[in-house]
Amino acid sequence: MTLDPDALDRSKQDLAGTLRTLRLQAGLTGDRLAVRCGMSQSKIETLSRLKRSGPRP
Repeated sequence: MTLDPDALDRSKQDLAGTLRTLRLQAGLTGDRLAVRCGMSQSKIETLSRLKRSGPRP
């Protein structure tokens, strides 16, 4: 199965936006969300900033 790079980029952006929105709606900081999820703050920050991988050939 081949992944469409553009679809993957859109999914990453959707995930980042949703995570950010839900975190803010819950009134959580990145630190608090990380604790609640059992993840590191740096991982939460990385997920919150997912963007396009770059230009496609």
